[in-house]
Amino acid sequence: MRVARHDCFDRWVMEFTGSGPAPGWSVTPYGASTFLVDPSGEPLSPPLEGTASLDVAFGAWYDGTPLDQSAYAGPLVLRPGDTTEILEVRLISGFEGISHAAIGLAEPRPYKVAWLTDPIRLVIDVSTA
Repeated sequence: MRVARHDCFDRWVMEFTGSGPAPGWSVTPYGASTFLVDPSGEPLSPPLEGTASLDVAFGAWYDGTPLDQSAYAGPLVLRPGDTTEILEVRLISGFEGISHAAIGLAEPRPYKVAWLTDPIRLVIDVSTA
C-alpha cells in the first residue's frame, strides 16, 4: 500500500501479489471521517484525519489473516506529508475474506478508481484541482 502526490491528484495504490482472478472491490464515499467497521459494526475509532473518507473493500486474495501476521507485510497506517487531499490511510479490517482500507480526505472530492496490471493493483486517484 502506498500514497503519492501527482500534479492534479493524490493517488492511493494497493498492490497485490500471487496468481488467480482479480479480487472484487468496491469504494464507498462518506461525508465524514468515520463509519462502521466490519465485523464489529462499531464506529471507526479514532476517526480518520480529514472531514470526508473513502471505504475501500477488496477481497479474494486476502483470507482474513490478522493484519499483523504474514498475509500482509506492508504498512497498516500511512500519513503522507506531501499530499493535499489524502491525509491518512488505514487498513481497518479483514473479515470473511474481505479487507477494508479507510482513506481520510481533507474534504469530499471527485475520485476515480482503476484496476491496473503488471503489477496487479487497485488505484484510486483523488482530484486536487
